[in-house]
Amino acid sequence: MVFFKISSLKAQENLFKDALLVTTEADTLYGQIKYLNWDKNPSSIQFKGANGQLEVFSPNDITSFFVEGDKYFSASIEIEVSPLSPSSELSKTPELILEEHRAFLLEIISGEKSLYKLKADDGKDNFYIKTDGKYELLKFKKYIKYIDLKPRVLENNNFLGQLNLYLFGCSDIERTLQRTKYYEKSLTRALQTYYNCMGVIHNSENRVSKTQLEFAVIAGATHTSYLFQSSVFDYLQYGKFDPSIDPTFGVSLNILFPRNLGKWSLYNDLSFTHFKTDDVYLDYTDEVQYTYYTTDLAYSYLKLYNSLQFRLFIGNNRLKINGGITNGFVISETNKRFDEITFRSSFRTEEEKAISFTKKHEIGFAFGGGFEFSKYSIDLRHERSNGMTNSGAIITNLRRTYLTLGYRLGK
Repeated sequence: MVFFKISSLKAQENLFKDALLVTTEADTLYGQIKYLNWDKNPSSIQFKGANGQLEVFSPNDITSFFVEGDKYFSASIEIEVSPLSPSSELSKTPELILEEHRAFLLEIISGEKSLYKLKADDGKDNFYIKTDGKYELLKFKKYIKYIDLKPRVLENNNFLGQLNLYLFGCSDIERTLQRTKYYEKSLTRALQTYYNCMGVIHNSENRVSKTQLEFAVIAGATHTSYLFQSSVFDYLQYGKFDPSIDPTFGVSLNILFPRNLGKWSLYNDLSFTHFKTDDVYLDYTDEVQYTYYTTDLAYSYLKLYNSLQFRLFIGNNRLKINGGITNGFVISETNKRFDEITFRSSFRTEEEKAISFTKKHEIGFAFGGGFEFSKYSIDLRHERSNGMTNSGAIITNLRRTYLTLGYRLGK
């Protein structure tokens, strides 16, 4: 408990990054800002000056601040507040619903022609340009219109006309705007077309959030157990198949979502897994009629795991949880049954498949968690899958537990 409290305090300290802010009196203050790599624009910031005192500033208190390459400007703006989704909640009119606010705007492109962004609490993106010293909302709205008694989702794309005037003078801009949509990457492309067309050098640091990739190698062990259900094949239903402990190894790719310090991501790994088990089952009728069934099963897979992952930062370390789906592709198979049959005075043996109808692909779901420190990680995961048979007479359920160590490549 004490460890987590200390780690939590250390994590808070690590979030303070070198920064500067400009007050409403045009004074520049140097210090540190608690930087959360915001997905939604912050309504206030925590600032430590040279004296170490913690202060909180809102858009009413300062004109701008700069931290970790992000530039935010305080502005009085209009915000379009119509529902964006689902379609059942969309407005039935193209007219915008505007509210006035004062907020911190994130600068996306700076220069002669600038672009700013506000992601509000409802998750909706509003974009702005600056004309005559004032921030102007690029106007966009989705709405419902009934055509032939059927609802259609239409768009009020006034922002295209605004950009056509704002970027006047570039011969290529009309063609570019025909493909421009109301999202950051597309709007950024339109302004970059203008700068390229005009041959103007702009001093943008282009804070277009990028998806980051983390590659790693993983290795460890799996524990596999089995559940067979069948009203026909007693040697599977009642057999005592011992769990199998086997090595596993592979590679992983973690796709970090932009912003929020990479807390949310799509975690994926591709690994080799294997299990081997056997059983001897006695089907006994009486002392002159009985059969021994010896079953050998062994499967090797390439296993693909795709999941949504959340990481919680503790100092420079991270706790993580994830959950998703698995797809296993069979690369080798042992599926044998050896029968020793005694009937009165006769004895014979037979050999055939233990499971008559098998498949090369299994699917399942998994969930787990782990701990990351420096470039290393340790993970524990539990998986349930539908096994190796597609026979209606047999239901198979495989349960695997993974314990793996990982090493992140690169930075």
